[in-house]
Amino acid sequence: VGLLNCPIVLSWQGRKLEIITGYRRILALKELGINGIPCRIIPEGEISHKDALKMALYENISIRQFNDVEISMALTRLRRYYQDEQILGEFMPIMGLPRYQKVMEYYFTIDKVFDENMKMALAEGRLSPKAAQMLIDLEEADAKSIFSLISKLNLTFNYQLQFIDILLDLSLITRRKIKEIIDEDKSLKTILDDNHMNTPQKAKAALEHLRRIRFPRTSAAISKFRQKVAALDLPEGVHFSEPSFLEGEQYKVEIAFSHGAHLLKLLKKLMENNDIFKFGPVIEEAMNE
Repeated sequence: VGLLNCPIVLSWQGRKLEIITGYRRILALKELGINGIPCRIIPEGEISHKDALKMALYENISIRQFNDVEISMALTRLRRYYQDEQILGEFMPIMGLPRYQKVMEYYFTIDKVFDENMKMALAEGRLSPKAAQMLIDLEEADAKSIFSLISKLNLTFNYQLQFIDILLDLSLITRRKIKEIIDEDKSLKTILDDNHMNTPQKAKAALEHLRRIRFPRTSAAISKFRQKVAALDLPEGVHFSEPSFLEGEQYKVEIAFSHGAHLLKLLKKLMENNDIFKFGPVIEEAMNE
């Protein structure tokens, strides 16, 4: 197949060549061991840096979609040559972005505030765009502390948002910096350093720990419920769980069985367990204590 479209480079100061388009093509050919690469060379003075940037932008947009970091880099460079009104009216629509000042400022802030590790995580899909927006509004030290926690625990997008929400609440309640809350929490550090847990287990344990701090009454109610369930001596394969969001007294029962006779045997054991009939509104009682 070969090289269909030659990269375009700008001859700069008579000695240097600046790539305008085709950077990825050049890298691909180098990996194939091809040293001599045909290029279209534009002499210095025939094209301005402003027009070269615009040329590179339009070519890249035509062949692929930009991630958030690439958008932030492109908009930041465009700002050197264009007014915000021009960026909003001409360039944001071709990137598939709404013409909102707030959206544009979000991307400018990514390039300005995020360090290289945070940018890489966002570009590679390890940092949720929603989480990134939340981190941007925080002080730099707090944002980096949360990002470090997200990275260590390899949090899913859902977990990232939950962690940030809880830490924001704790910061408001305790009037402490988020970085202080994370750094001074010895129990959280113990979870992170526990070699007996894998990363998903650590993430779950860390979230439950922060929830206990944020919602002490709710956590106490769940703990009491689980103690009551443990006292029932349920047969293996039967699991009782608390109501969703602790709303109401509709408990859930999960039964794991291998065949019909096994299921009937488990149900019979449940029917013969008199303690189950005494199982009352545990959550309501605990919440009212």
